Amino acid sequence: KAKNLGEPLDDLPVDISVSGYRLVGKLGNLYQRGSLFYRYADLKGKDFVCALLHHLIINEVQSQLTYLLSADEDLSLSPEHCQPEQLSAWIEIYRLGRKQPDAFFVEPALAYIKQAHKLKTSNRASKSALDAAIEQLSRSVEQPYEPELRRLYGNVVDLRLVLGESFELQCQNLLQPIWDAIH
Repeated sequence: KAKNLGEPLDDLPVDISVSGYRLVGKLGNLYQRGSLFYRYADLKGKDFVCALLHHLIINEVQSQLTYLLSADEDLSLSPEHCQPEQLSAWIEIYRLGRKQPDAFFVEPALAYIKQAHKLKTSNRASKSALDAAIEQLSRSVEQPYEPELRRLYGNVVDLRLVLGESFELQCQNLLQPIWDAIH
């Protein structure tokens, strides 16, 4: 109610072309004056990426705001945050990930961009953004509810080998500019 989004709307069918690919589906979380995503807990990387992808797609169809609310964040994505090449880059990550395992992990990516933002805006932050991402991935590998990560990376001694240059470039190019713009 505080966002004054109006009444909820039915899912919106989408059929668009992006860089030679056809994107077909439905977008939910729609209201009269924007989109709304929320979590009754701290923000997760998957929430941020989901809201961002939704925002990029909906703004291909119509210009609108997207709100992402969680216990620790109140984020607003505006149409100005959409660059034409962003959706193409996400489709490329998806496409390549279908051929071989990819180095993009959403939770470490959120840790990375949060720490990189702290490094830019605060003189009290000292840990590198990559170290924050590695710590997050290391914690996840140890969780019983992440058996895939444990199976794939449980024996990796140095997770820098997993979160390498490709991961950092994806964080810096796809997520960091938006995170910085909305903070």
